[in-house]
Amino acid sequence: MLARYVILLFGAGAALLGCSDPAAKPEPSPTELVIEPLMYVPEDQPVHLLEDGGNIDLFLPPQGGFVVLVGAQIDHSDSDVVDLEASLRDVKGELVVESSRSVKLQRLPGHPTKYITDRRSISQVVHLTLCPSEQPGGAVDQELSLELTATELYSDFTTGTASMRLTPICNEATPAAQAYCECLCGPNYVPGKCDLP
Repeated sequence: MLARYVILLFGAGAALLGCSDPAAKPEPSPTELVIEPLMYVPEDQPVHLLEDGGNIDLFLPPQGGFVVLVGAQIDHSDSDVVDLEASLRDVKGELVVESSRSVKLQRLPGHPTKYITDRRSISQVVHLTLCPSEQPGGAVDQELSLELTATELYSDFTTGTASMRLTPICNEATPAAQAYCECLCGPNYVPGKCDLP
Protein backbone atom coordinates (compact mmCIF):
# COMPACT_ATOMS: atom_id res chain seq x y z
CA MET A 1 0.00 0.00 0.00
CA LEU A 2 2.83 2.37 0.88
CA ALA A 3 4.63 1.62 -2.38
CA ARG A 4 1.47 2.41 -4.36
CA TYR A 5 1.10 5.72 -2.47
CA VAL A 6 4.72 6.66 -3.27
CA ILE A 7 4.21 5.87 -6.98
CA LEU A 8 1.10 8.03 -7.10
CA LEU A 9 2.93 10.91 -5.40
CA PHE A 10 5.86 10.57 -7.83
CA GLY A 11 3.51 10.66 -10.82
CA ALA A 12 1.71 13.74 -9.54
CA GLY A 13 5.01 15.49 -8.85
CA ALA A 14 6.29 14.74 -12.33
CA ALA A 15 3.14 16.22 -13.85
CA LEU A 16 3.49 19.36 -11.74
CA LEU A 17 7.14 19.73 -12.75
CA GLY A 18 6.19 19.51 -16.39
CA CYS A 19 7.87 16.17 -17.11
CA SER A 20 6.70 14.85 -20.43
CA ASP A 21 5.33 11.44 -21.09
CA PRO A 22 7.82 9.68 -23.41
CA ALA A 23 4.90 8.02 -25.18
CA ALA A 24 3.16 11.37 -25.83
CA LYS A 25 3.05 12.64 -29.43
CA PRO A 26 5.28 15.66 -30.25
CA GLU A 27 3.68 19.02 -30.88
CA PRO A 28 2.67 19.40 -34.54
CA SER A 29 4.81 21.67 -36.69
CA PRO A 30 3.28 24.93 -37.97
CA THR A 31 0.82 24.39 -40.79
CA GLU A 32 2.44 24.73 -44.18
CA LEU A 33 1.06 27.25 -46.62
CA VAL A 34 -1.19 25.69 -49.23
CA ILE A 35 -0.04 27.03 -52.60
CA GLU A 36 -1.93 27.01 -55.89
CA PRO A 37 -0.04 28.68 -58.76
CA LEU A 38 -1.98 31.14 -60.90
CA MET A 39 -1.39 33.07 -64.09
CA TYR A 40 -1.69 36.83 -63.81
CA VAL A 41 -4.80 38.31 -65.36
CA PRO A 42 -6.26 41.78 -64.60
CA GLU A 43 -8.54 41.99 -61.58
CA ASP A 44 -11.65 42.49 -63.75
CA GLN A 45 -11.22 38.90 -65.01
CA PRO A 46 -11.79 35.65 -63.09
CA VAL A 47 -8.82 34.24 -61.18
CA HIS A 48 -6.86 31.94 -63.52
CA LEU A 49 -5.52 28.99 -61.52
CA LEU A 50 -2.96 26.93 -63.39
CA GLU A 51 -3.43 23.22 -63.93
CA ASP A 52 -0.83 20.48 -64.07
CA GLY A 53 -0.18 19.74 -67.73
CA GLY A 54 -1.94 22.93 -68.82
CA ASN A 55 -0.87 26.05 -70.69
CA ILE A 56 0.38 29.43 -69.55
CA ASP A 57 0.32 32.53 -71.77
CA LEU A 58 3.50 34.32 -72.74
CA PHE A 59 3.26 38.03 -71.94
CA LEU A 60 5.01 40.96 -73.59
CA PRO A 61 6.10 43.35 -70.79
CA PRO A 62 7.01 47.01 -71.31
CA GLN A 63 10.74 46.21 -71.25
CA GLY A 64 10.42 43.79 -74.19
CA GLY A 65 10.95 40.07 -74.57
CA PHE A 66 8.32 37.60 -73.39
CA VAL A 67 7.73 36.38 -69.86
CA VAL A 68 5.28 34.21 -67.98
CA LEU A 69 3.63 35.90 -65.00
CA VAL A 70 3.20 33.54 -62.05
CA GLY A 71 1.33 34.38 -58.88
CA ALA A 72 -0.31 32.27 -56.20
CA GLN A 73 -3.48 31.56 -54.30
CA ILE A 74 -2.41 30.90 -50.71
CA ASP A 75 -4.26 29.34 -47.79
CA HIS A 76 -3.29 29.55 -44.09
CA SER A 77 -1.06 32.62 -44.38
CA ASP A 78 -0.78 34.89 -41.33
CA SER A 79 0.79 37.66 -43.39
CA ASP A 80 -0.34 39.70 -46.39
CA VAL A 81 3.22 39.90 -47.74
CA VAL A 82 5.15 36.86 -48.99
CA ASP A 83 8.35 36.10 -50.82
CA LEU A 84 7.65 34.15 -54.02
CA GLU A 85 10.39 32.06 -55.60
CA ALA A 86 9.72 30.40 -58.96
CA SER A 87 11.76 28.28 -61.33
CA LEU A 88 11.19 26.53 -64.64
CA ARG A 89 13.11 23.43 -65.73
CA ASP A 90 13.12 21.57 -69.01
CA VAL A 91 12.21 17.90 -69.51
CA LYS A 92 15.81 16.92 -68.64
CA GLY A 93 15.56 18.74 -65.30
CA GLU A 94 17.93 21.51 -66.33
CA LEU A 95 17.18 25.01 -65.07
CA VAL A 96 15.77 27.33 -67.73
CA VAL A 97 14.97 30.38 -65.61
CA GLU A 98 14.36 31.34 -61.99
CA SER A 99 13.24 34.52 -60.26
CA SER A 100 11.84 35.79 -56.98
CA ARG A 101 10.21 38.87 -55.51
CA SER A 102 8.33 40.02 -52.45
CA VAL A 103 4.65 40.55 -53.24
CA LYS A 104 1.52 41.88 -51.62
CA LEU A 105 -1.50 39.63 -51.09
CA GLN A 106 -5.19 40.45 -51.08
CA ARG A 107 -8.10 38.51 -49.62
CA LEU A 108 -9.89 36.19 -52.02
CA PRO A 109 -13.54 37.30 -51.90
CA GLY A 110 -15.79 34.74 -50.26
CA HIS A 111 -12.90 32.77 -48.73
CA PRO A 112 -11.94 33.98 -45.24
CA THR A 113 -8.61 32.07 -45.08
CA LYS A 114 -7.41 32.46 -48.65
CA TYR A 115 -5.28 35.15 -50.27
CA ILE A 116 -4.18 35.78 -53.85
CA THR A 117 -1.33 37.87 -55.17
CA ASP A 118 -2.52 41.45 -55.67
CA ARG A 119 -3.85 41.65 -59.23
CA ARG A 120 -3.92 45.43 -59.45
CA SER A 121 -0.38 45.37 -60.88
CA ILE A 122 1.88 42.94 -62.74
CA SER A 123 4.58 43.97 -60.26
CA GLN A 124 2.98 41.67 -57.67
CA VAL A 125 3.78 38.41 -59.46
CA VAL A 126 7.00 36.67 -60.47
CA HIS A 127 8.28 37.43 -63.99
CA LEU A 128 10.02 34.45 -65.59
CA THR A 129 11.76 35.61 -68.78
CA LEU A 130 11.66 33.01 -71.54
CA CYS A 131 12.17 34.96 -74.77
CA PRO A 132 14.24 35.62 -76.76
CA SER A 133 14.81 31.91 -76.25
CA GLU A 134 18.24 30.32 -75.97
CA GLN A 135 16.72 26.83 -75.86
CA PRO A 136 17.39 24.67 -78.95
CA GLY A 137 13.68 24.03 -79.41
CA GLY A 138 12.61 27.51 -78.36
CA ALA A 139 10.29 28.26 -75.43
CA VAL A 140 6.85 28.28 -77.02
CA ASP A 141 4.92 24.99 -76.94
CA GLN A 142 7.68 23.31 -74.93
CA GLU A 143 6.61 21.63 -71.67
CA LEU A 144 8.45 22.89 -68.58
CA SER A 145 8.29 22.06 -64.88
CA LEU A 146 7.33 24.89 -62.54
CA GLU A 147 8.26 24.98 -58.87
CA LEU A 148 6.75 27.80 -56.82
CA THR A 149 7.56 28.49 -53.16
CA ALA A 150 5.93 31.11 -50.93
CA THR A 151 7.37 32.25 -47.61
CA GLU A 152 5.53 34.51 -45.17
CA LEU A 153 7.23 37.81 -44.36
CA TYR A 154 6.69 39.81 -41.15
CA SER A 155 5.15 36.72 -39.49
CA ASP A 156 6.21 33.12 -38.75
CA PHE A 157 8.04 32.68 -42.08
CA THR A 158 5.95 29.62 -42.81
CA THR A 159 6.50 28.24 -46.31
CA GLY A 160 4.70 26.14 -48.88
CA THR A 161 5.64 24.76 -52.29
CA ALA A 162 3.74 23.65 -55.37
CA SER A 163 5.01 21.95 -58.53
CA MET A 164 3.41 21.29 -61.89
CA ARG A 165 4.07 20.85 -65.60
CA LEU A 166 3.22 23.82 -67.85
CA THR A 167 3.48 24.67 -71.54
CA PRO A 168 4.08 28.34 -72.48
CA ILE A 169 1.99 29.42 -75.47
CA CYS A 170 1.58 32.52 -77.62
CA ASN A 171 -1.94 33.88 -77.25
CA GLU A 172 -1.80 37.31 -78.87
CA ALA A 173 -4.76 39.41 -80.01
CA THR A 174 -3.58 40.08 -83.59
CA PRO A 175 -1.91 37.94 -86.27
CA ALA A 176 1.14 40.24 -86.33
CA ALA A 177 1.59 40.05 -82.57
CA GLN A 178 1.11 36.27 -82.65
CA ALA A 179 3.77 35.91 -85.35
CA TYR A 180 6.19 38.09 -83.37
CA CYS A 181 5.69 35.99 -80.24
CA GLU A 182 6.17 32.72 -82.13
CA CYS A 183 9.32 34.06 -83.78
CA LEU A 184 10.93 35.53 -80.65
CA CYS A 185 10.05 32.46 -78.56
CA GLY A 186 10.65 29.89 -81.28
CA PRO A 187 13.75 27.86 -82.14
CA ASN A 188 16.90 29.18 -83.76
CA TYR A 189 16.44 32.79 -82.66
CA VAL A 190 19.08 35.29 -83.72
CA PRO A 191 19.03 39.08 -83.22
CA GLY A 192 17.13 40.87 -85.97
CA LYS A 193 15.21 37.76 -86.99
CA CYS A 194 11.78 38.92 -85.80
CA ASP A 195 9.78 41.87 -87.08
CA LEU A 196 8.05 44.02 -84.48
CA PRO A 197 4.23 43.92 -84.74
